Amino acid sequence: MFSFGIHIVRAFLMRWLRFDLASLWMFFAMPVVLLIAIVTPPFQVPDEPQHFFRSVQLSEGDLLGVRVGDLAGGMLPGSYATFVERWLGTRESHAVRKKKIYEPAMIEYECNFLVNPSEREFVEFSGSVRYSPLGYIPQVIGVSLARALNLGPIFHLYCARVLNGIVAVLIIWYGLGIAGGARDCLFVASCLPMSLYLFASASPDAMLIACAFVYMAWAVRIIESKSINGAQTSRLVASALVVVSLKPVYAPLILIPLLGLCGRSRLLSRGVAMGIIPAGIGSIAFIIWTRYTTSLALPSGDRGVGFPADGLVSWLIAFARHLARTIWYRSEDYLRQMIGVFGWLTNDMPNGIYVLISVSAVLVIITGRRVRPRFSTQVRVGLFLAVAVATMMIFVSLYVFWTKAGDWSITGVQGRYFIPLLPLLLLAGRSPGTRAMSIRTALLLRAFGLAGCAFGCFITPVLVVLNFWRM
Repeated sequence: MFSFGIHIVRAFLMRWLRFDLASLWMFFAMPVVLLIAIVTPPFQVPDEPQHFFRSVQLSEGDLLGVRVGDLAGGMLPGSYATFVERWLGTRESHAVRKKKIYEPAMIEYECNFLVNPSEREFVEFSGSVRYSPLGYIPQVIGVSLARALNLGPIFHLYCARVLNGIVAVLIIWYGLGIAGGARDCLFVASCLPMSLYLFASASPDAMLIACAFVYMAWAVRIIESKSINGAQTSRLVASALVVVSLKPVYAPLILIPLLGLCGRSRLLSRGVAMGIIPAGIGSIAFIIWTRYTTSLALPSGDRGVGFPADGLVSWLIAFARHLARTIWYRSEDYLRQMIGVFGWLTNDMPNGIYVLISVSAVLVIITGRRVRPRFSTQVRVGLFLAVAVATMMIFVSLYVFWTKAGDWSITGVQGRYFIPLLPLLLLAGRSPGTRAMSIRTALLLRAFGLAGCAFGCFITPVLVVLNFWRM
């Protein structure tokens, strides 16, 4: 009887460790994300002030905003701008941010301030005023709820964070439930401390990453099931709208369903539709929104080198030099930032945490289930090309709009921009063969890998507290 009980427990653990990553994610991600949202000081997430202003603007029903000279933003209650200034020391959107330590008493002091809706002023948030409203739906609900309860601006921010985190965790949970052979790759990317840090913020990156992961999950499901239907198309379109309307540089990922159906003539025509329809609708939505907000477009001035008016060859040569120097000297920084660097990329984790998370991710992926049917070589090459093209679009956009003529490398590139691409890269690069290890060994390694991922998640709020608060 005892041995039979051990066998049942072992069988349950094997099934749970192999497949039920969705339940595991919900078990620890929800409390961890909510805790991070609470313990992170206001505006200690990259660009969070601008996204908070954008959330407040949308919550008041203003989709477009205004432009004043070379600045764009909105007419908002001045209480929000002074709230940012109290915590960052400035209202400037792109000022140099230094590592700061806060006193817990500041939170109690901040609770004394309320929002005065009658005292309005122009608040600048040029970097986010043209962003699609689709990425701010949870934040808008949170801000509206706090306003209805007549709470102060700090509660507006924290309600936006909490709602944003809850929605992102639920979307990822849904994606893990349908991802099939891509589940391990999505799980690993979702458990990164940087992913959790963004989920627990007021940034639209939470919706962007979550919707990109769900899109990839549905694309892999199409490949595995060899079937396509209208319901899948609608889900792909919904997630593609959020991804492409927020960051069009990720548009190459929208063609994944088409790549997965290469070589299957019976489904190829429908596969083309599955790739083209979401990409087309998302791109059209982005073009319409860009046209609608064209009055907010700011002159580039000295912020970027711009597009080549003449001398395309020399422009390409200069870009290639900048790109080579950026990759050669900054690749390690991008990798660390993608795993987790807190604040305004000023607070690194201990080196051992980076090693532990990397090793744990490898163990989870090599002991996970494979996509059935296996990806062909052509499909793998296509997936790598999709990642490469999206990566190149990230570098080109930041070279054009943010890199000054005298800069030696491409300015503005951050590791978090590559998180939506990470699951696809892991899936394309994973070995298609059968594991050359016993079930017991695979189970043990997977347990260690999942334990490492869980530790990385639970240690994240602890590191945030140690980095930002004087205890």
